[in-house]
Amino acid sequence: MRGWGRLAAALILMLADAAAAATPGIIGRDDRRPLLHSDPSLDAVGRVNHGGDFCTGTLIAPDQVLTAAHCLWDHREHHLVAPGQLHFLAGWRRGRYAGHAVAVSVELAPDLRLGADGVPADPLTDWAVLTLERPLAGPALRPMPFAGAADRARVADGAKLARIGYGRDRPHLPVLVEPCRVLGVARAGRLLLNDCDATYGDSGSPILIRTGAGYALVAMETAMLSAAGDVVGAALVLGSQRDLPAAALVRKDLTP
Repeated sequence: MRGWGRLAAALILMLADAAAAATPGIIGRDDRRPLLHSDPSLDAVGRVNHGGDFCTGTLIAPDQVLTAAHCLWDHREHHLVAPGQLHFLAGWRRGRYAGHAVAVSVELAPDLRLGADGVPADPLTDWAVLTLERPLAGPALRPMPFAGAADRARVADGAKLARIGYGRDRPHLPVLVEPCRVLGVARAGRLLLNDCDATYGDSGSPILIRTGAGYALVAMETAMLSAAGDVVGAALVLGSQRDLPAAALVRKDLTP
């Protein structure tokens, strides 16, 4: 993916699974690498399915999954789907998975407002936490930890990132993009701009940093920003715990 020059006249494109002729977000060389084999440290990332649509979600507790709010929008019926229609399949790989459960409830931002197309009025409210019917974590499946303060500071200083998700063009294998870069922040440090290749279906995918103990969650990809022929990823910054949205990363805000 090409670097980002100047953010101007930005157009936000949601990354939920949608019908489109092109595969946006993959610019130049495709940096995505399929993860062919199960890994307990990475299988926390899976698919959130409803009907024929899907997004990416991350197991953040034994019975909780983090994804993007706009992923829960039914584009045919024009409303949010009921929790019982949401299936999470951890580590989905060509019909196999590390765990499967249906949601029994959904937590959304109190001030979430979705348009007729399912796009949030405020990107900072584009998150959802699904509570599952039963815990999925175990020896072969571990929730993804949140990055601590020291690792969040490394992100703010420009540390290398990684992203795992399920794109519309590769829906049956998770792909890893690593390394990718912090390009800056927007919305007073609460949106992390990055050059991690992503496309439709990748909404809700985790932006990760490597730590001494493995990967840790620092942000969640929700959209692409496009202007003047350039494309960057936009990810909702997360905190050391599940506070949404989190305290800002300390970097120069690139937006007016």
